[in-house]
Amino acid sequence: MNQTTTLSLLAGTLACAILGSGVASATSITASNQKQVQDDQGTPEGFIKPGADMIVKRNAETSPTPAPSSFVTPKAIMKVKNKRDLGEVCGTSVIQATSGQGKATLVLTISKAVEVTWTKGGGVTAGAVSATMGFDVTKKYTVENQSRLEVPKGKFGYIKAYPLYNYYTWDAYMVDRKIKSGSTLKPIGVCFNQGY
Repeated sequence: MNQTTTLSLLAGTLACAILGSGVASATSITASNQKQVQDDQGTPEGFIKPGADMIVKRNAETSPTPAPSSFVTPKAIMKVKNKRDLGEVCGTSVIQATSGQGKATLVLTISKAVEVTWTKGGGVTAGAVSATMGFDVTKKYTVENQSRLEVPKGKFGYIKAYPLYNYYTWDAYMVDRKIKSGSTLKPIGVCFNQGY
């Protein structure tokens, strides 16, 4: 590691420790990083498990939104079962970013509506998936949070925000025969990648 990278990592870590945000680094999400994490953790394509290079901030806890009872019909032939919670993943599409020359304090405040991502097709309905998940998979959910970064004089800093999701998998059955497996990703917060 060269001296500039070492100083950047130390300064980012110190800034986050002071702000209570976790660990920061100057590592950006690259296709090779994403593929390595995906291969190691079994995350869906286009998402990564948050690592040491991400500051993860969940939305303030709210009571779960129950799926409307209209999602379940009494004589439903197709059912979604076996919901599994596989933890948190970060999206790889930037939802907002800021950057600037130091000496400066960068602040990025996020409040964005993000869609649920779920496996469609094969006769699986949004209503069946929503009933099993306990939330409406056809809606957008607002992710909100803020991150700060002190950028030293002579450095160029950045903060990039990505959606944070809860990652679930499930199986769909027609009568008693499994017809497919799928996944649902619900937006729950923000992943920040920042450094200089």
